[in-house]
Parts: sequence; C-alpha cells; structure tokens
Amino acid sequence: MVVAIIVLAILAALGIAALDVADLNLFTAANDRDTREAFFHADSGVNIGHVFLGQAIDDTNSTFYDDGTNSTNANFWGNSTGFGASPPADPLKYFAQGTMATLIRTGWLDNGVLEGSAMQIGAGYEGAGKGAASGGTFTNYLIRAHREGRRNSQATVDLGWRYINR
Repeated sequence: MVVAIIVLAILAALGIAALDVADLNLFTAANDRDTREAFFHADSGVNIGHVFLGQAIDDTNSTFYDDGTNSTNANFWGNSTGFGASPPADPLKYFAQGTMATLIRTGWLDNGVLEGSAMQIGAGYEGAGKGAASGGTFTNYLIRAHREGRRNSQATVDLGWRYINR
C-alpha cells in the first residue's frame, strides 16, 4: 500500500510538471503568433505607405511627405525608436482594431542630382563612365510603419525609397 501511494505521488508530480510545461508552450506559441502578426501588419503598412507616397508625388501633394515641418522631415524622426514618446503629428492610421492599429509615417530625407545616363560612343567625351546628358534628380524618402498588436506585441519596419525624376 505504501509503495502504491509513493508511485501515485510520483505520477501526480509528473502530471503537474507536464501540465506546467504544456501551459508554458501554449503561452510561448501565442506570443510568437502575436509578434509575427504585428510584424506582418507593419510590413504591409510600409507597402501601403509606399503606395500612398507614390500617389502623393503623382498628385503633387507635397504636404503628405514634405510640408516644411518636423512631422514630414524624416531627418527629425528617422533615428527615433518609434512612434511612442514624442511622435510628430498625424501619422497615417491603418487597419485599426480596437486599441490595435498600424501607424504609417512618410518623410523626406534628402535629394540630389544623378550622374549622366546617356553615353557618348563608349567612354564618352569626359572619360570612362561620364555621360553627355544629365541623369535627372532623385529624392530619398523614409517610410516607417509601426504596429501595436495583441499582448503588447510591437513591430516597426522602415523602408528607404529613392524616387528618381527624369
């Protein structure tokens, strides 16, 4: 009888340990799912920001990406750790569900002139790699999307985009 009670106690302890491990595995899997979901929402937010930025450029709506303030100057907020402590005004909110939302911000970084692209008979008039025609201008933008997800999961994705004007 004593041996049976000892065996039952050992089996009960093993059962409780197995339940604890299973509970921990479920919690870990739920956290992993929520983190991945937040990342994929942030990644899709960057793609949506890219579409909106391209549309704003086509529509010459510079207030969306460069209105002269710090909210659209990515040099101001580009090195910040996210949208939390002191975000610039009015980020685009997308796919909001209750307290969860994907926040999207676009901003101007810099611009410049591209080297020539039309080549003159092989090496060109000025030497190897030089062209006779201007290559146009470029503008660099930063698109950032941040997702606040379930169970305090968060993800931030940045996309640097160079728009070339020919």
